[in-house]
Amino acid sequence: MARIATVLLLAMLTTACSEPTPPPEVAPESSSTSQEPQIPDAIRQQVNARSEAVCSTTSALSDAATGFVASPDQTTLASARTAWKDAHLAYRALHTLYLLADLQPPQIKSDRDSVDAHPMLPGYLDQVPGYPRSGLVYSEVPLTPEFLRKEHQSTDFFYLTLGFHPIESLLWPPATPKPEKVVATFAGSEKQAADHIDAPERRQNLLRVITLALKKDAAALCQAPNQAHLIQGLARLTAHPNKAITRLERQLADTVGTTLDAWTKHPEGEDRNGMPLAHSPQVLTDFDELTAITSAMGQDWLPMLNPDSGETTKTIGTKLATLADQLKKIVIKEAPATENIAAAKQTLADISDEVTTLALSANSTDE
Repeated sequence: MARIATVLLLAMLTTACSEPTPPPEVAPESSSTSQEPQIPDAIRQQVNARSEAVCSTTSALSDAATGFVASPDQTTLASARTAWKDAHLAYRALHTLYLLADLQPPQIKSDRDSVDAHPMLPGYLDQVPGYPRSGLVYSEVPLTPEFLRKEHQSTDFFYLTLGFHPIESLLWPPATPKPEKVVATFAGSEKQAADHIDAPERRQNLLRVITLALKKDAAALCQAPNQAHLIQGLARLTAHPNKAITRLERQLADTVGTTLDAWTKHPEGEDRNGMPLAHSPQVLTDFDELTAITSAMGQDWLPMLNPDSGETTKTIGTKLATLADQLKKIVIKEAPATENIAAAKQTLADISDEVTTLALSANSTDE
């Protein structure tokens, strides 16, 4: 028995000695975000500034529209129109960054855009030449936020009841181009004898409700998660500068290039279906906005995406400045001059050639 006890004791001691020593504690890394991609401050600042610009200008547009319907006159109409131009330019500048990052703005769902859907079917909201009492203004449907949101692009993508372009059609109605007549359509006592429709009051309600809805929908662009998503998408481009410049060129082709091609094929300003080529057919600020967008691409985004630029990148920057100057000369209040469009198309093609050269000469590690 003593011998057995001795053997057991020796086995227990051996087992205890053979247990693995627990690993030493590892000190935590100095930064939990050491593996996250670095985000340039310039990109963060640009996205924040452009997002806030959209929210502030759409809020100002809502206030100006409310002031106009409360006291319709040419001064308040002019204020509302200026506020629309400022807000639309701010949105298109921000939307360009979403295109550059290959992302979709948060308000676009199921291909329906509650902020900048276009084009709009003429006469869907209000009268147009040849149809003096048409559209929602002369109907009895309720002009409530709920109804307009339900109707927006519900049965046709051209049926717009939300966003910039229904507001555009109310502030610049094609049936009444003169400012004093526009004021009269909001301030007058016009009524339809058959069913006693108060058209001026319904126009006032439409404008007020749509601008308030636009302010609400644009506010999503200023929410921190949405801004962070865009910032991260743009920051990822900085890891591959040559690919980023290729993306920039593609974005220009999809916006500026598509617009120039459309006007080349249809200089009369309408496509084969009779829809306007202009993004904003009543205001006609398309090329002013494209000028500002192109300038920003050359002055702001090209240096941020490729800070260590070589000669080819500098050449692209110079040509972007040239393109902006050429776009500024294109006026579509009348038939735009074909030579100005041709010159801009050539410069855009030159930029594409330079980007191709840059891509072919890129280091193989930039993949």
